[in-house]
Amino acid sequence: MKWSFRGFLGDLFEHYLALDTKIGHTLYPFFFKPGQLTLEYITGRRAHYVQPIRLYLFSSIVFFFLLALLGSELDLQQVSAFNSNEPEDVEWTWGQSQDSFLYSLPGISNPRPIWTPQNSTVLLSPKDKSRNTPTDIDLEISTDGEMGTSLDSIIHLANDLTLTPEEVVEKSRISKSDLSPTERQIFIRLVRIWRTSVGDIYQLIVRNIPFMMFLLVPLFALLLKLAYFRRKNWLVLHHIVHSLHLHSFFYLLGAFVLLIFLIPGIPSIIQQIVLIGSIFWLIGYGWQSLRRVYGRSITKTSITFLFIVGLYFFLVLISLITEILLSLFFI
Repeated sequence: MKWSFRGFLGDLFEHYLALDTKIGHTLYPFFFKPGQLTLEYITGRRAHYVQPIRLYLFSSIVFFFLLALLGSELDLQQVSAFNSNEPEDVEWTWGQSQDSFLYSLPGISNPRPIWTPQNSTVLLSPKDKSRNTPTDIDLEISTDGEMGTSLDSIIHLANDLTLTPEEVVEKSRISKSDLSPTERQIFIRLVRIWRTSVGDIYQLIVRNIPFMMFLLVPLFALLLKLAYFRRKNWLVLHHIVHSLHLHSFFYLLGAFVLLIFLIPGIPSIIQQIVLIGSIFWLIGYGWQSLRRVYGRSITKTSITFLFIVGLYFFLVLISLITEILLSLFFI
């Protein structure tokens, strides 16, 4: 049997995502008739449409792939900007007498200080092993008489990649008393975060967001059930179908916006117009979907929409903060 890449993609879309012939019947009502697919699925007319869970999986895969790609692109731009601003043939040294970082250029006899403990501005990347800082620490006495390690000295230790995070903690003393086990773990995590590039942190957070968002789908369905509790014949499963369709639209619309930002050469004004227009489209889509599916008046739909959206975004914010903290903890 002759194998081709086209056949492989066809099998993938047909057997795993079911986006073959059904996609043509699904796209128009999905984008331009908010809530219509939900009503069709609930009333039993499902044969010609992509199943909600498969539509959700496909749209979320596309969205989070582009989101991760955007993070990689931004990280490369930061590295390129840093490298382009750094002169060639730079020699990095540590000025012991001046107690500052120095760099010198060819033909210039006096090295130039670029960091001193007084201004507390670190211009060196702690990820570059060739730019390690000394491990000597400075002690300062606080107003209560206790001796501790200055912030600048802690940064010196954290920048020294020959030391493990545990060794950085051992060489640092916040106060006379030893750190508690909880404080010690927090200290170690902060050192690891300090040594991790922004791009790696971004990718780690983005990698965990899909699972968080998937958990929010049934939570949003419960909000719909709460808002329309008088509809006794509506099961939670019906609201889950509606929730899947709404989240799928958000992902595909978000994927379109990300694609606009990823394509090189598109003017920033066009990108901003697309972003603002997509936000208004998303708001109007959600409102119209509630009105079509549940058949309430304009006033009741508007009040319900504000209630659901406000509470949902609060849950998203709490979930996102929790996900970020957990991601940083396991660095």
